[in-house]
Formats: sequence, C-alpha cells, structure tokens
Amino acid sequence: MNKQRNHTLNVETLHAKRKNRTNTTLKSHMAEHRAIAEKSNVLNRLTVVDNKGNTVVQTNDKGMKGKKTENAFELGKNIAETLKSKNITKLIFDRNGYRFTGRIKALCDGLREGGITI
Repeated sequence: MNKQRNHTLNVETLHAKRKNRTNTTLKSHMAEHRAIAEKSNVLNRLTVVDNKGNTVVQTNDKGMKGKKTENAFELGKNIAETLKSKNITKLIFDRNGYRFTGRIKALCDGLREGGITI
C-alpha cells in the first residue's frame, strides 16, 4: 500500500528560502551600505549596515501612532534624514526574505522620498 504524504510547506520554510535566495544575490553588492528591513506583529525595524558588518543606524517605529504601513513610511523618511547627515546617499535594500508589499514597500518608498538612492 502506497501512502501519499502531504508536501505543503509552511510559511517559515518559504520565508527562509526567500531569505537565502536574496542574501546570496546581495553578497555581490557588499561594497555599499545595506538597509535591512525587519517586521513583526508589533513594530517595524530598519538597520543600516556598512560593508564590514558594522551597524551605522538602527531604528524602529515604537511609540508611533497610526497604522503599521503609515508608520513604516514615516520610519523610512526619518532614517533617510539621519543617513543624509552622515553623507550616505546610496543603499542596497535588503527585504530580508519578506515579500515586497505592504510595510516593506512603504519602508522602501519612505527612503526614496527622503532622498536615498536604492
């Protein structure tokens, strides 16, 4: 008797696959600064790392009022001002395995509107 298995993948496995695929692509661009986006059920976080792995800027939207997507957009604009003061105008955007929709896209759009080239 041949039993069939259910080969459905859970969300964590799909996220890990996308994250590995993205990171292998980004390793070729390590000469520039990298903005790493993270999200949870509570807040959004953005970390900017230089080519040696040192954290340049890290911030989150804790304490902001409003919807998560709007907070992500404002977070992108706020960190763009901080990066401009540190003479950083070009970034590689690492979506960290998340799909480029919703809060991740709003975060990237906020960076672009703040004057950062991605």
